[in-house]
Amino acid sequence: MMVDQVSDPRNFSSLHHFNPQHPFNQYTTAIQAVGNVIQEYDSDKLFPVYGFGARFFGSQAVSFNCPLNGNYDNPNVVGVQGILDSYRYAISQAQLAGPTYFQPTIDAAMRTASQFQSGLHYFVLLIITDGAITDLVKTIDSIVEASYYPLSIIIIGVGNAEFDSMEELDSDNCMLKSSYGKVAARDIVQFVALRDVIGQASDASRLAQSQDALAKQVLAEVPRQVKNYLKPKGVFPSTVAKLAAAAQNTHSGTLPN
Repeated sequence: MMVDQVSDPRNFSSLHHFNPQHPFNQYTTAIQAVGNVIQEYDSDKLFPVYGFGARFFGSQAVSFNCPLNGNYDNPNVVGVQGILDSYRYAISQAQLAGPTYFQPTIDAAMRTASQFQSGLHYFVLLIITDGAITDLVKTIDSIVEASYYPLSIIIIGVGNAEFDSMEELDSDNCMLKSSYGKVAARDIVQFVALRDVIGQASDASRLAQSQDALAKQVLAEVPRQVKNYLKPKGVFPSTVAKLAAAAQNTHSGTLPN
């Protein structure tokens, strides 16, 4: 999961701002809506969480791939509550900056996904952002490459920015093509503007009530994306079950029949 950190939470107009009377802002709404569903498909409930577009934990350099728990050796946190805790911790420590670069984030997720291509693993990268992409061409190049690996990308746009470039990444009608002419293997991006789900409301009760609707909308395409990755490999649900059993037996020192 990646969260942009390009606005100061001390500013009342910031989308990162927390009203002491309410536990939600638009970022936490997006995190909980998607995280509560995704974590049920993850056996260990461990999630690497990163921030981008800020100077983190005393660094003078703007980072585009910083673990929000401050631990580069182990960026994993436990469950949705761990994600929320690390987000709030990082927000309190970060010096917000910009710009909005997606390529480093997608490349990092792709490197992880590229190590698991048997059909037993599939990865979902959630990016939450409040601005237009600064590195659109490089982002498209990375998405095209990532489409060949077990990875889906969900982008949730928060706030009232123009998200035309995000819509371009969500290639429902035609496959993305890189700057060097390579065509994506499949559509792996789903973009949703949070305002389209919750309207202009910002009160805590409305944000909380919108989580189910948001989860349904952003996760709608993931099953098809998983199927489109597995089918060309000849992997189907029954095959996955057999592979999982074989892997477990091998790990325990026995061989499958």
